[in-house]
Amino acid sequence: MYSHLGFHDHDYYERADFVLVKETRKAIRIKLIDKYRDNYDGLVFWMPKSVTKSYEDQDPNIKRAWFWEKLFYDNINKALAVREKKLNV
Repeated sequence: MYSHLGFHDHDYYERADFVLVKETRKAIRIKLIDKYRDNYDGLVFWMPKSVTKSYEDQDPNIKRAWFWEKLFYDNINKALAVREKKLNV
């Protein structure tokens, strides 16, 4: 279901550690773990499986995958906006 990184994929994909929140046939809902960027740590959002590569699920709790960078950061920015809106209500 998930493909592996190709030779030039590192230029277009971002690796992330996360907790798997939910999985459907077409997407995964992730809770991002980012100890280096506090504002990203704990963000929850959906990522399509079609832009997910080299999914590692050996650990029952922490997962790791490479996501197409553009959509990954688009989804992060949307999740940040939702978080900000909730804090300002």
